[in-house]
Amino acid sequence: MKTENMNKYRVSFILDSRKYQDSIDSLVEKVKQTMTSLGGVVKKTENLGSKPFARITDKSFPEGIYLVVECEAAPAFPTALKEKLRLEKHVYRVFVENI
Repeated sequence: MKTENMNKYRVSFILDSRKYQDSIDSLVEKVKQTMTSLGGVVKKTENLGSKPFARITDKSFPEGIYLVVECEAAPAFPTALKEKLRLEKHVYRVFVENI
């Protein structure tokens, strides 16, 4: 894949593993496959594990699994990724920053 006109991104996810039957690693792979399907090239993945929220808005969901993925992709990637994951029930939050 061409690296010209590609931006570097750090994508932070909060994953909701409630009602998820498979392992967390399979959920991480599913997220990475989604990123790859949108033209992203995953460079580094860091699973930060489960961390409690500073402010709990739902008593049945006091903590989430934090995942940070660094990738290279086209400038339209952040919008496409957020739209693709908007209805995914196991992805609670997505934050994309240009690095």
